[in-house]
Amino acid sequence: MVGIGCAVVFMALRIALQDPQRPWWSAGAILFISLLAAAVACWRLAPHYIYAAGSLFNLAVTLWWVHSYWQWGASSLADLVNVNIIALTSPALAWLILELEVFRPNPAVIAIRRPFHSIAALASTTLVLLLVTVGLQADAVGTPLHLTVWIAWAALASTAALLVGCLCDARMTGVVPALYVLGLSTAGLTVEQFHLHLNELAPLGAVILSAYALATSALFYFRNRLARWMIRDRDEAATAIWLIPANLSLAAISIALGFWADFAVNALLLRLAVATAVMSQPLSVGLLARGNRRLRLEQTALILAVVAAAIWGWSWSPPADLPMNRLAMLTTVLIIMTAIYAAGSARFLPAANLWAVSAKRLLSALLSAALAGLLATLGLEIFQQVELGHVTITPFDTAAIGLALALAIGAAIVMAVMPGRDPLRLSARGRTAYVYAAEIFLAMTFLHLRLTMPWLFTGYFQRYWPLVVIAISFAGVALSELFRRRQQMILAEPLQNTGAFLPLLPALAFWALHSNVDYSTFLLLAGILYSVLAILRRSFGFGLLAALAGNGALWHVLDHLHGFGFLIHPQYWLIPFALCFLVATHLNRSQLSIRQVQTSHYACLTLIYLSSTADMFLNGVRQCPYLVYILGAISIAGVMAGIIFRIRSFLFLGTAFLVLTLITIIWHASVDLHQTWLIWVSGIALGVSIILLFALFEKKRGEVHAVIDGLREWQG
Repeated sequence: MVGIGCAVVFMALRIALQDPQRPWWSAGAILFISLLAAAVACWRLAPHYIYAAGSLFNLAVTLWWVHSYWQWGASSLADLVNVNIIALTSPALAWLILELEVFRPNPAVIAIRRPFHSIAALASTTLVLLLVTVGLQADAVGTPLHLTVWIAWAALASTAALLVGCLCDARMTGVVPALYVLGLSTAGLTVEQFHLHLNELAPLGAVILSAYALATSALFYFRNRLARWMIRDRDEAATAIWLIPANLSLAAISIALGFWADFAVNALLLRLAVATAVMSQPLSVGLLARGNRRLRLEQTALILAVVAAAIWGWSWSPPADLPMNRLAMLTTVLIIMTAIYAAGSARFLPAANLWAVSAKRLLSALLSAALAGLLATLGLEIFQQVELGHVTITPFDTAAIGLALALAIGAAIVMAVMPGRDPLRLSARGRTAYVYAAEIFLAMTFLHLRLTMPWLFTGYFQRYWPLVVIAISFAGVALSELFRRRQQMILAEPLQNTGAFLPLLPALAFWALHSNVDYSTFLLLAGILYSVLAILRRSFGFGLLAALAGNGALWHVLDHLHGFGFLIHPQYWLIPFALCFLVATHLNRSQLSIRQVQTSHYACLTLIYLSSTADMFLNGVRQCPYLVYILGAISIAGVMAGIIFRIRSFLFLGTAFLVLTLITIIWHASVDLHQTWLIWVSGIALGVSIILLFALFEKKRGEVHAVIDGLREWQG
């Protein structure tokens, strides 16, 4: 029987072109053999005969269509393929019924691995997708296929009917993925009917693919609320195996089309529509985060959210927008998303939630990217300001960066003062880093505004900018003290350190940036600030800075006064600094060791006396006799202070330089004034004093030893 059937098919094919009644006799003979093969399959319970029946049925339909339509140019190759899809899927429903009702219930039937209806379903789904893809590509390049619409829809409908019927076959796998592909083909066939060019097809494709991915992800998420028959594959993990990569692919294509639209589509509303559709892809991926890949999918969804936000931000700019504006918008998006992930995950999600964990893992990378973008943006702004004299950035992007920086400042402060909002769960000491970050963002905001809106920094600000910096420093110190008294040390310490650091910047850049403020005035105000800090914190370091600033102000005044240079009157330069150092040592003596205090006393007193002595010898006693009295007064003051405060260094050095003062006076009187008798009188008086001193020591040895022992108990 098989041989007779093969002979009939062979003869039918041989006379198919010469038969005057073609194609009816040839197609009818092959169709009869097809039905005969199906009957044999049922009679002998041999399901492999169904393959012959299905193949012969397609061959008969092909002969009929080729002769009746395609041969005379009334149809296209695409129509021929669609007709074969219909011929393949329509009887496949009958083959499916035979498989389920005749072959499988009978235990004597030898089951085959792949029933014909499964092959037909796979082949028809593939052919439909291939035709739709080719049709869309042809439309994109401007050469549409011009297929017959009702035949194409009939092929798709017959394929869908077969796939729905295959849901009844419990042994058949891959039905749901095939329905997924057929759904994409349906959307593609709908779009293909309009014969859109690439510039119209790509944006519409981004919207459709985004909507389809979101719809299928939502169907997967809410599957337990739907009728069980709607989803053949009831295993969540099995569905996720193919649905996750499929929807991730759709998300990637949508994002790529979104980027393309930002740089190629001129219509603002169309760009916004595409970007809004792309914004749904993070939700689409997030709905799939229910399998054993959840942590990676959550991270993927969060990353896609950043990318989609960047696409949406760029969609507001025309395609020919400058790279500077693109970078500014990207930086704004990164800052905003970093703030949202940092504050939002800590506020609305528990620490163990996988979304919170994923956001926390992404924070370091996002923060690094945001800082890199911000530095790149500011670097370009500085470069353009130097090279062009202005910054080529739109007001919209300028405001966007400003608002993003303001948001970053607010988020950093919130995370610092509210432990529950800290995504990194830092200690109280560690959360001060957020305050420093807020201060850095504030400085970047001022720099950004200075570069993009220089007119804000003219007039009073430009002329008196050092005073503005000092005012900010005083405000920071005042706020630091306020927060310290309220026991909010997280804010108090950074504000204090910043307030102490700010005056150093104008001090170093005073001559580089012009202002109407005298340098000595600025240093005096800085000295007052550091003096306040030294008193409030009892800090030796701040006291030293106050001394340096105050003396710097004095040195600046002396340098501009005629006749008061350092090599002319060194004591005016050095004595105030030494006195300030002595006062700072006294105020902080509890924090210093005895040796440190002694070293400070001797160093400062030596500097005072030597500078005054050098001043006296540089200018000469004859020209400036008052300098001798200054040294004498300082020496007497040192001796008196040593006696009053019981400090040996004051007493010893004061006495030594008082003797030097007396010797200088005697020498001046005898040499410069030619009163030589003073030398003889002084020598005789010195000799008598030495003799009396030794006599007193011999007579009152005990009292002298007691005085010496008492001196040893004094401070160094």
